[in-house]
Amino acid sequence: MKRVGIIVICIVGVLLLALGSYIGISVYRDLKIEGQLKTEIDSITAMLDDFENLDYDELEDKLTNYVTTGDYYEVERAIKTYLSDVFDCIYDIVYIMYDDTTSLLLSADNYISDGPDFILTKSYIKNNREDLLSLKGELESYFEQATIDSYLNENIDSYYRDIYNDLMYLDASVKKDISDISNSIDEFIDLFNSIDKVIDFLIANKSDWTMVGEYIYFSTDELYAQYEALISEI
Repeated sequence: MKRVGIIVICIVGVLLLALGSYIGISVYRDLKIEGQLKTEIDSITAMLDDFENLDYDELEDKLTNYVTTGDYYEVERAIKTYLSDVFDCIYDIVYIMYDDTTSLLLSADNYISDGPDFILTKSYIKNNREDLLSLKGELESYFEQATIDSYLNENIDSYYRDIYNDLMYLDASVKKDISDISNSIDEFIDLFNSIDKVIDFLIANKSDWTMVGEYIYFSTDELYAQYEALISEI
């Protein structure tokens, strides 16, 4: 029996040693995967920080391919889905704000082609103004903690949730960036409102102005002064 006891002790010792080695390997592997995850997310945020030189194909590849497995994959998937949604929202905002059509609304060409009723111009202003208001609200909602939390499986272990929260932490600079974007949207909406006033003025006085080449002429100096006052607000 003593011999059996020695054998059992030896077996237990070997098993504990093996278990210790396994735990060591698992911890190393987890730390390695965690490092890969952080490196991957850092590379994506660096791309987004350089928005003007962004390679959209490369970003798409980053956001739709994964470098981790298991619970780390759940964290990676949640973050990349979130970043993809935020990027799509920002892209839609930028698309409207950088559309050359806006700068041409008060051009002679547009006055001639769409005046004096400006059906297309009014529709363009209305749709883009409403879209910007909607996108502004959508963008701001993405940076609410409840929205951020909603992207990660609520049943995931707290260890991985802590990693997610660490990677998704919004520091003061991020919050300032979002505030700046919101202010820019407000300024662009104000621009649409100012252009809309000019167009409404032209519609209301459509019998009292005409285009001669690239110049607009009004039937009275008073109307011209009112037009110039509206233009000066832009």
